[in-house]
Amino acid sequence: MASALLAAGCLSWPAPPTSGRGPSDPALAWRMPILRRSMSQGARAADGLVLLAYSVEGGTGAWTREIVLGPDGRNRWFAERRTRRDEPATYAFGEDSAGAWLAVGPAPARSADDVWLAEARTDAALFGAGFLVPRRNDEAAFVGREEAGWELAFRPAGGGTLTFFVARRAGRPTELDVQDLWSRLVACDDVSWVRRASRVVPARMRCRTVNGSVQWGQGVAEGHRTVETRFRLERANVIGRPPIWARASPDRPPPVSLGDPVVVPIADPRRIYVDLEASTGASRSFILDSGASYTAMDEETARAFGVVPTGEAPLIFRPPWLPEHRSWIGVVDRMRAGGAVIDGARVLVMENMEGILDGAGLVGLDVFRRFVVEVDSPAAVLRLHAPERYRPPADAKRVSMLGSRRVVEVEGEVEEVARGRIIVDTGADVEVVVHDPAMAVRHRRRPGTDAFLSPRDTNRSPDYWTEVAGLRLGPFPFPATTAIGRDRERERLGDGIALVGMGLLRHLRLAFDCDRRRIWASPGPSYETLVRAGIELEDETGGPRVSRVVPGGSGEAAGVQRGDVLVDVDGAPAVSAIQALAAIGRRASPTSRLRIRRAGRERSVTLALW
Repeated sequence: MASALLAAGCLSWPAPPTSGRGPSDPALAWRMPILRRSMSQGARAADGLVLLAYSVEGGTGAWTREIVLGPDGRNRWFAERRTRRDEPATYAFGEDSAGAWLAVGPAPARSADDVWLAEARTDAALFGAGFLVPRRNDEAAFVGREEAGWELAFRPAGGGTLTFFVARRAGRPTELDVQDLWSRLVACDDVSWVRRASRVVPARMRCRTVNGSVQWGQGVAEGHRTVETRFRLERANVIGRPPIWARASPDRPPPVSLGDPVVVPIADPRRIYVDLEASTGASRSFILDSGASYTAMDEETARAFGVVPTGEAPLIFRPPWLPEHRSWIGVVDRMRAGGAVIDGARVLVMENMEGILDGAGLVGLDVFRRFVVEVDSPAAVLRLHAPERYRPPADAKRVSMLGSRRVVEVEGEVEEVARGRIIVDTGADVEVVVHDPAMAVRHRRRPGTDAFLSPRDTNRSPDYWTEVAGLRLGPFPFPATTAIGRDRERERLGDGIALVGMGLLRHLRLAFDCDRRRIWASPGPSYETLVRAGIELEDETGGPRVSRVVPGGSGEAAGVQRGDVLVDVDGAPAVSAIQALAAIGRRASPTSRLRIRRAGRERSVTLALW
């Protein structure tokens, strides 16, 4: 198909057919035999291996797709290779008795995850006409009819849902559609079938991939732009044995599992970087971004990492705070973050975006789902855990993720504005962006408050600086804070009310368990100090310095000012911000006595700890 026919692993496919399993659906009981006869598909499976070769022309150039089908359609055996004609870019994947496998470029075949397994099964169901004879655990359902024909929904076990329109006059499918990994509809018409090498296979099809309402983090593809791809069968041959590229070693090692947690120091709590090293030896720093649905990189990094284009239709995005751009889709053989191994990851390669991001790219939720990603800002470390080994801290609270699996959202509230879903975005170095229509009433845009949050966002700004009275993120309330307002409905950042970035998230210890749709959250000492005393601290040469005083908080009431340097806390020398925050935020007494230095003079103040 124009876009890879794949299931999304931890991501969601469209709902599977709702009735029937195989031919047990009464509405299919008499239709399927007629359909099989009309396509000259006998009851006996074809003998021998069959090699199909397709010529593919589309938005990513000219490709050759070779497909090897097993001798018996009921066996789990399938292999496919895709080769771009104008450059030495190729990759192959499939399924055999040892499971799914993937080989990128010259790298050896490796065990692959459920995403590649689902793609192999979905392509086998289409190109091998496996939908005609559903197997155990496959799902098939009659989903409607009209004067010109009827529709069949088919989902192979572990694969994606294919919907076929069976034309009454032709007696066979003439149209089909599927949803790809990127939530796009891939609709194919002009589908014709031919009997070759004792099999009925697609002879040609024209597919259109729709770029519209596609989320990448909170960036939505603009409009409904389509990319057309055409398939044509070039040859079909019975072969004695699989070609070399279609044979993965049966004793290939299993996927690399993570033992001890990988620990990465956090140098800047408002911008977290992860060094990724590719199997080519290249290494780059990526921004850890729970606000990005997928891992993305610029073109220079893609070349260094040996990224091979997949042949899928490109995506066109208009993300927040970045210019509109096009991304092509590629696959990486292997990436490492310390001892954490990421095999066969699909990535978005952003065209003409070098120098726009602070790093070489973004580590998105597709990578998050492989691990429990613990952002321990209070301890200044990032940890990657094997999901089955992770144990949350005793003081951690479980917070449920809401909504789409392509964005991290939790329940929350912005005081005096609205209650609803709040996006948790580790890739944003802001406190909070509020994008509810009530902002236009409660916190109006005023002249001179435009917020330009991208190097290229200089001619217009949908954002403006303001203050909100406070907010609640899951069970954690925050006091009044600087906010960015977004009051234009067409510029919304999702379906919720706000986005919270590392400006506030750095006060918490957060463990993202995306596969189980939950976050384990613990308050850090800086959170306790912010909430109880209304001040924030940071380290400077002369000692811990007050970097923020919350309006109306106890720090302001005690006369603490931004820029004050802490000399001691309750009689103990203030050595560092972390030590001082712990002493203030977790003090059992309702008050704390600080000695501060301002303009060379020292004074004592008493904080009421709420």
